Amino acid sequence: FTITCIQESIDITTYTNYDNATLVWSIIEGEELNISGASATASGSGTYEITYTSEDGNCFDTEQFSISVDTASYSAIPGPATTLNCYDPTYTLQGSSNNDEANFSWSTQDGEFFGGSFIPDPTIISAGTYSLTVTNPDNGCTSTSELIISEDFTEPVITLGYPDGVISCITPTVAILNNTIEPEGYTINVEWTWSEGGGMIYPWELEPSTPLPGNYTMTVTFEENGCTATAADSVTVEQDPYAFISLESLIMPNVFTPNGDGVNELLKPMFTDPELEGIDPLNSVDYYNLTIRDRWGHILHSSNGNAIGWNGMYSGGEKAHSGTYLLEVEYNSNCGEFQEGLYRGILKIIAD
Repeated sequence: FTITCIQESIDITTYTNYDNATLVWSIIEGEELNISGASATASGSGTYEITYTSEDGNCFDTEQFSISVDTASYSAIPGPATTLNCYDPTYTLQGSSNNDEANFSWSTQDGEFFGGSFIPDPTIISAGTYSLTVTNPDNGCTSTSELIISEDFTEPVITLGYPDGVISCITPTVAILNNTIEPEGYTINVEWTWSEGGGMIYPWELEPSTPLPGNYTMTVTFEENGCTATAADSVTVEQDPYAFISLESLIMPNVFTPNGDGVNELLKPMFTDPELEGIDPLNSVDYYNLTIRDRWGHILHSSNGNAIGWNGMYSGGEKAHSGTYLLEVEYNSNCGEFQEGLYRGILKIIAD
């Protein structure tokens, strides 16, 4: 007889063909029996003897029996713990035992399995406390160990800041400042993207600089857990509309009518490039000098390097008369690449 984890005690019942026989239970070695007449219950190991003696004492019958105990259990080794994250949102448990014949069963109250759990290595998809029970199939004895799985799916919370200016000749690059990433404590990988042109010098910096206008937004990844987020909004970097303009299409009108009718009352350069329509060239040059001469070459008016339009008044204060004149314009720009030009032409003035 063998006591196991499935059968924790042994019930023994004796019989004899003697009438009115006397029964004696004897413990040769081992634990006590719970004896009740011809029956007994054993809850431990031992060697026992029963003797039946006939009523007249002339006959007896003796028999020995042994009870062993097999409550050997196999170890339950749950394997290493881990933290679920955006890199690895699932995990394969690594249960094992010290005996290849062991049966495995995983359970959890607050976690979740993906598939079956009656194997050494089930897959889990959430954090929680997981219990591994290992059973010895020969005696039903079990061992249990617990494993705590944590998780970190924290995503970056991005708050975009603002550009520290407008791209212009004075500030050819603009920084995007005061960008914040929460929560703190993570190593961040930053990636800026843009639309409507755009471009950055170091698009992996938290506060980058750009020489180009456009709409900029940020994507951040936490190195520790692989979780990524993109800002819900964007930062608009603007450029001075008069900066970095090509002066190649700059020309001067050949007719000027300062006659007081409110039309063509100011002589100014203009662009022939249709993409520059509405842009005043005088706002795009660093130096501009207009010279008006009569047909004999006498200077009647000079802007003296001032980037202003001419209203038809000579430098001496006299109003220009109708006629044909010589016009000369010198100009340059230091915004971006240096540009310079000289324009000479005939100007017809209709002042009456």
